[in-house]
Amino acid sequence: MKTRSILGKKNTSWQLPFFVIWTGQTFSLVGSQLVGFAFVWYLTDLTGSAKVLALAATMEWLPRVLIGPFAGAVVDRWNRRSVMLAADSVTALATAMIIYLSWVGDIALWHIYLLMMVRSIGSSFHFPAMQATTSLMVPEDSLTRLQGLNQLLQGAMNVIAPILGAVLIASMPIYGVLGIDVITALIAILSLLLIQVPQPERTQNPERGSSMILKEMQDGFRYVWDWIGLRKVLGLAVVINFLSMPALILMPIFVKTHFQGGAGEVAGMQSAWSIGFLLGALLLSTWGGFK
Repeated sequence: MKTRSILGKKNTSWQLPFFVIWTGQTFSLVGSQLVGFAFVWYLTDLTGSAKVLALAATMEWLPRVLIGPFAGAVVDRWNRRSVMLAADSVTALATAMIIYLSWVGDIALWHIYLLMMVRSIGSSFHFPAMQATTSLMVPEDSLTRLQGLNQLLQGAMNVIAPILGAVLIASMPIYGVLGIDVITALIAILSLLLIQVPQPERTQNPERGSSMILKEMQDGFRYVWDWIGLRKVLGLAVVINFLSMPALILMPIFVKTHFQGGAGEVAGMQSAWSIGFLLGALLLSTWGGFK
């Protein structure tokens, strides 16, 4: 008797190559989240400055805001595996340079800002490339289950990574934590080198270059604007993020200065936030939401 796989597809020939890449990217995600927490606490403990944390957050988010709208259109014209390899390799190289500077005691704040910007730029191109690769490698009837698996993984990492990051930063110097990120990035690179990523068929189009990219961006914005429900949801997300992000960014300083807490307390608060997020998602998926 033939049995279905956990993703519900009898033909499982696609699973091995895809999950080799997926596993490598999962390791990279773990390393990135550990470094993200380590950087936040390192800057908090070193400076205790709200301006420093705000600038660090700007260096992390600004490239995503500026690059995000056209990254997908650009990635569609490039080799997806090459994009992911370049993003992982540049990020690993930049992190290795910071490790060296930290090890020799010659690290400065602007080095960390620059690394956060490089990581953000890499992520801006890596994420759409991975999403596009997934849609090509995974059968259509398994995409929903896979998305659920990804959401579960992301939620679990949001809960576990801060706690693990607090343990690591309390037991080793910052360059030791960064070393873990380099190792996980190398695992992701190796997984990409082992597997051939399919490319979509390219259609002939008289419009090329930047004009076509701008046209696709305009089409995307027009699509969102014409869909009233989606426009309202995105507008609400903008407002919520605008109001909540300052509190989230400055929470480590509040914990350190007001409660005299440490990395463990900050990790506990971040994990509690993520647990609440997961519970809310489970409630909404069970209840179905308002009409």
